[in-house]
Amino acid sequence: MYDPTINGAGTITPVGRPSLADERRPQILDAVITCMVRHGVAGTTVAAVAEEAGVRPGLIRHYVGNRDDFIAAAVERALANVDEAVVQPVTDLDGRDLVETQLGLLFGGPLGAAEINQLVDQLVADSYLHAHTRAALAGLYARFQRHLLDVLGAAYPAAPTERRRRAATAVLSLAHAGATFDHLGFDEDSAADNRAAARALIEALLGPLPD
Repeated sequence: MYDPTINGAGTITPVGRPSLADERRPQILDAVITCMVRHGVAGTTVAAVAEEAGVRPGLIRHYVGNRDDFIAAAVERALANVDEAVVQPVTDLDGRDLVETQLGLLFGGPLGAAEINQLVDQLVADSYLHAHTRAALAGLYARFQRHLLDVLGAAYPAAPTERRRRAATAVLSLAHAGATFDHLGFDEDSAADNRAAARALIEALLGPLPD
């Protein structure tokens, strides 16, 4: 099937429909992510992905490569989604709103969602066995640290870089551990407590939150 379009010379040029790969590849990678959450990285097999995506197993290799290829691609896609959920919502804020909104996203926000928490925990476990997963996760947290440095730099422009770095690292550590605490459910107030602790750390290192 072709859709005719008229080019600049006034003649009709046939244009092919978008490649099926543009549709299938994201569909399959999302199925890989779902399988990783449900079964762990080790349990994410070609057969499980094919069943989740509703495609024949032979199409998995055709569209996303072998198992190592689709695991690596799915990890990259999943972490990009997490990054977008944490970073993008604060791009137009400043001052207290910037810091408070960022803390809300880190504590009880996207990182507190069960499916994201499960995925990150599964990837942390896999990172002990596979260098590519370890590198991807390290890159994600480095990105978060740089982002928090930027957030704190915007809110506290006169604060020394080293103090901002310490605050950013402490907040990120609380956010990572806090999501696991939420999952375990041993303290129903852990998200609020960790958010308050993060705010206190920021104010101890950098001063009262700006108006």
